[in-house]
Amino acid sequence: MPCWSPRTEEVHAGQLYELTGPRLISFTDAVREISQATGREIVFEDIPVDAFSSGMAEQGVPQDAIDLMVYLLTPVLDGRNESVKDGV
Repeated sequence: MPCWSPRTEEVHAGQLYELTGPRLISFTDAVREISQATGREIVFEDIPVDAFSSGMAEQGVPQDAIDLMVYLLTPVLDGRNESVKDGV
């Protein structure tokens, strides 16, 4: 039986499909829901970027790796990408 895959259809070449849930939730909300679903106490603790960077430096992480982590995490954590998409 043939299997259809969007990767094999030319119409999808070069397209970006952003996948999200049906609603925006914070990390705190997501962890709360996971906690409730698993019946385990799980808590999200927001750590400021400066504290995160300092902690990595204290553990001997090279500065270029710290800079990369800050670069990658900043757009995830500062809210600029908060949106619901209809990619699915």
